[in-house]
Amino acid sequence: MKKPLNERFQELAGIKPLSELEDSPTDKFESKKLHPTEVFTDEELDMVGGVLDDIFKKLNINTDYGRDDLQTYTQEDQNKVDALGDFIDGYFETLGGTY
Repeated sequence: MKKPLNERFQELAGIKPLSELEDSPTDKFESKKLHPTEVFTDEELDMVGGVLDDIFKKLNINTDYGRDDLQTYTQEDQNKVDALGDFIDGYFETLGGTY
């Protein structure tokens, strides 16, 4: 049976199919998403909240920030929050995680 052209090119380039790759080192970790209060103490969460408040002030993002939600006042503020979230996700991906 003939292989699809892209598989043949990958084979010629020395790229293994995903099915042949060894398990990732992070595969041993359970992927259950935990609530922040299950991972951090109240003091740690307060510290993170303070850091986020500082970041929002420095980036001129106007918010009504609570522990469980984030309300922005304008579409521009919401765009900034969304872009910041994407940036942070990308940062953690560069550290080797899959978030």
